[in-house]
Amino acid sequence: APDHASLTCLSALTVGTFMCSASANACNQVMEAPFDSQMDRCKQRVMVRHLLSPLHGIIFSVTAGVAGVGLLYTLVNPLTAALGAANILLYAGVYTTMKRYTVAY
Repeated sequence: APDHASLTCLSALTVGTFMCSASANACNQVMEAPFDSQMDRCKQRVMVRHLLSPLHGIIFSVTAGVAGVGLLYTLVNPLTAALGAANILLYAGVYTTMKRYTVAY
């Protein structure tokens, strides 16, 4: 059986996963801003209202992603860090871009 999980490891897992998720979401918000500006339900988003520049959004996304993956790698394990990085790439790189090609009518 694997070693018992410590509070430090569980906390790092939670925070690292949150940071990876925040990274993917921020990248999505930057990429989707032109499309979000056309939808009533999305017009109040920060990027659409220009309350945050795309550069700052990308800086936040990269910082959160690097910190999240680094935290997972250092305090949890390399596999979990790889899964966190893969999640960022899949969500921001694949899912967000594929929405333009797979919209159901």
